[in-house]
Order: sequence, then structure tokens, then C-alpha cells
Amino acid sequence: MIQTIKTKVADNHIMKEFCKRTGVSSDSVLGIFVILIVVALDSTFIGTSLNNLVCLFFPLQETMAVLKSHNPNVKDMRRCLIVLMTFACLSIAEPLLKHRIPLFAAIKIAFLVSVTFKQSMQEIIQTNIINNVPIGTCNANGKSTISNAAEKAHKAVSEAKAAVNDAESDKNK
Repeated sequence: MIQTIKTKVADNHIMKEFCKRTGVSSDSVLGIFVILIVVALDSTFIGTSLNNLVCLFFPLQETMAVLKSHNPNVKDMRRCLIVLMTFACLSIAEPLLKHRIPLFAAIKIAFLVSVTFKQSMQEIIQTNIINNVPIGTCNANGKSTISNAAEKAHKAVSEAKAAVNDAESDKNK
């Protein structure tokens, strides 16, 4: 969908003439337009919500398409997860950064758009951030959450069986 909108705007004769006169690409013009709209909206009382909706619209749209697919592509799933993880990290840091960095809303959108559409940004995040997070940070006690849940379920079943056996032995006496 984003490519369709981008193509229609880039193929518009007014946009072509403007780009020719200014020497700026249509992608840059669209980016500047989005940043100006975001800065204007960010000064309103619902600015943060609108900013987050703008940041999530395309990644969530692609995520829904991947999830609805009968044969999802691992590359697409990986991209969706990286973008959503990046958004979550930026949202966590947003209250601190928004007051310290001017135009943080525009920077956030530009960063998320670059992560969404540029494979090189996804690879940078994967190699420099995700691969450097220790496994113990992601898991409890160095084990995955699934294995911890399986161990707890096995322990609960064992305790339940022991309680049933005790109840039966008390009943037989």
C-alpha cells in the first residue's frame, strides 16, 4: 500500500516539476511533508497518540498481512518483529527523550520508516543491538520461558499425582 501511494504521488506531474526545479527527490519531499505534519500535530494535546499511530500504521499493516498469509515468509516476519521491537524501545524511552531532543517525534518517525523500508537498517539493529543482548537478559535463569513453564507444569502434575495417591492410600486404610 505504501508503495502504491508513493508511486502515485511521485508520478504526479506537479511533484515531478517541483522535484526538477528544486533538485530534490520525491522521497525527500514526502519525508519533509510527513515531518512537518508530525511537528504540527505533535504540538496538540493528542499529538503523542497521533505520532504513535503514524509510526505503527505501516508496520502493523505489514504484520497483519504476514499473519494472514498461509505461507508467511521468515524474512517478512523478522522485519515486522524488528520494527515492532524498535517501536517498543523508542516508546519506552520517549518520555525521557521527548523533552531533551528537539523534534523527537519527527526523528522517531524518520527512524522507524528507515527501519521499516531499509534492509541495511534492519541488519544494523540485528548485528549491533539484538545480537549483543545476553541470553540471560531475555530469559529467566538462562532458560527460555517455555522451558520454565514446562518444568513448572511437570512439577504441578507430579504434586497433583502425589496428592491423589496420598488421598487414595488414606481412603484404603
